[in-house]
Amino acid sequence: MIQTAKLQPGDCGALILSPSRELCSQIVTVIKPFAEKLNLTVETVTGGQKVDKNIKMFKNKNINILVATPGRLFQIIQHEKTLIARKMKSVQLLVIDEADRFNEIQFEDQYVLYFHFYSKIFVFSMREILSCIPKQRRTGLFSATQVKEEDDLMVFGLRNAKQVKVSQERNSAAPSTLKNYFVECPADEKTSVCLEFIRQRTDKKILIFFPSCNSVIYFQKIFERCLGKRPLFAVHGKCSNPHRASQIKAFSENTNGVMISTDVMARGIDISDIDWVIQFDLPKHSSWFVHRAGRTARCGREGNALILIATEQLAYVNFLDNHEKVKLEAVKVPTNTSRKAEELRQKMIKIQCSDRAILEAGTRAFVSHIESYAKHDCHLICSLDDLNVVGLANSYALLRLPKMRELSQRKDLDQFDRSDIETSEIKYANPKLEANRGTAMKEKHEKKVETLAAKEKKRKEKEARKLKRMGGRFRNGSGGGGRKEEEKRALKRKSEEEDDAKNDLRLLKNIKRGKLSKKEIKDVL
Repeated sequence: MIQTAKLQPGDCGALILSPSRELCSQIVTVIKPFAEKLNLTVETVTGGQKVDKNIKMFKNKNINILVATPGRLFQIIQHEKTLIARKMKSVQLLVIDEADRFNEIQFEDQYVLYFHFYSKIFVFSMREILSCIPKQRRTGLFSATQVKEEDDLMVFGLRNAKQVKVSQERNSAAPSTLKNYFVECPADEKTSVCLEFIRQRTDKKILIFFPSCNSVIYFQKIFERCLGKRPLFAVHGKCSNPHRASQIKAFSENTNGVMISTDVMARGIDISDIDWVIQFDLPKHSSWFVHRAGRTARCGREGNALILIATEQLAYVNFLDNHEKVKLEAVKVPTNTSRKAEELRQKMIKIQCSDRAILEAGTRAFVSHIESYAKHDCHLICSLDDLNVVGLANSYALLRLPKMRELSQRKDLDQFDRSDIETSEIKYANPKLEANRGTAMKEKHEKKVETLAAKEKKRKEKEARKLKRMGGRFRNGSGGGGRKEEEKRALKRKSEEEDDAKNDLRLLKNIKRGKLSKKEIKDVL
């Protein structure tokens, strides 16, 4: 198509959008040998470098095929929209990799479930990018879990869309060479089960997904001390570009390494010889299970995927079967015992006591885990209210339970066995951090006092306004009637809340029985 278009010097014939830097680099690596034979130039635009450098490249280089992350291309358009529109006027082909990610972010933004700044930019950037390229073009959307609704396709400007589905089995989302397993375990034994499973497979290459960057940072420090000489790698969103690239490269070249990661490794990354993919907890979206598991069993090779399911999360197994067409087979980790789990917890506590940085990393990791769990899309069948929070805290080997808004109404937190260790006496292993600790603690305390004082002032002002309003009612001679009306409204609200609770319970039962489709669940939400 690009050759037929007979591009003029400086014209771009194809635009490929992909959600991560690593995927963009991988795509360029695949395209370049073909492009060179056809005398076509390929360039990439991703984050991690200055926008001015990208703009300079657009001005000075001939680009026939552009591979970009949407966020960075949007930034360049904000600076030089006229330049980009001129370069893109001859685009014949738009390719969007991992197209369902755009749909998921729109869903989050629309229902304000997991709203954050970047999701808003992500959606808006697509509109700006599409405004710079011709409407008469060929558009291809690619993903292991495709966009399903026609309304979603309209965002990409598709008309008369045709779907091409590549599947070995009509009723399965996974390749036949991939075996999916789950292991049921108490929440407080998750870390122990994960480590025991890895130790049993000394000759296997393993990729482990954790729910947040903070979890990866913390468990990297723990696993380094628990796995001995086993090669260990880690990548997450807070890593620098060169570090991420070097870790992925080292892991791909290793034969029995262990990589711990967030979802930055979940999509498209092609490391062909991964033997096992382990998921420490439920993914944010059930469709992400397919993407994560897809890092193994690639190109016809056999592969295995395992998810650690706490006892209270068992309904998730049926949910995956009903809504993602993924069947999980139960397995056990015979070498794990409750005694080993407790021994590991004590060892993790000693590790935290050796360095305050690890102690703080553990608390941040647990907080991030809870925040992530509260936002996953199966919260109706695996809700935060049902989660064994105390058990999970023990799996992280916490010495203290942090105060969190998400846990403020919990009645079971008194079951947590608070450690007798005086955490304020635990020192940083880094002498510079330890030297500055006193000043940092003082500033933190002063800030906390100011915040509490501001909250108390706001509360008192609100109370005063309420009393003033009530006083005005009584002075107008409507005190008794006003109270009765207020009581009626309170009873009505209570009745409505009880009806809502009954409806939610009925809905929950239908979801657990698989009677609602995923679209119906979204509509209800």
